[in-house]
Amino acid sequence: MDFKRIGRPPKYETPEQMEKDMLVYFHSLMDDKHKVWVRPPTVSGLAFHLGMSTRALLDYNKKDEFLPIVTRGKAMCELFLEENAITNKSKNPLSLLSMNFGRTEVTKQTIEHTGKAWDNIVNARQQSGIEEENDDD
Repeated sequence: MDFKRIGRPPKYETPEQMEKDMLVYFHSLMDDKHKVWVRPPTVSGLAFHLGMSTRALLDYNKKDEFLPIVTRGKAMCELFLEENAITNKSKNPLSLLSMNFGRTEVTKQTIEHTGKAWDNIVNARQQSGIEEENDDD
């Protein structure tokens, strides 16, 4: 039994087939003159239009010949969110950019504290002879 062939066969054999269907998706979201977005493009919407899950779409990135096509499709969705973030036309595009494209807000800092790191600070202070500070002063 050949276990390598378990699962559904790939939907697209060539990048050109996928690109053609992607263009249909993006054009379907625009007005008749293809100048204004009527609905926002999304990665999940693109995957749905192509007849696959978002994960399956992103898995096409693992195939070298599909990488530029999938990257371009994701970039179109990212561009829409970015433009709406700049013009404040969307309720929360920055969180969507963060979730879907790994972007973080410029004004937000993420600082992780672990018990080990704090213990290292306390130990270093003790070794250097720095006394513990009291907040009661």
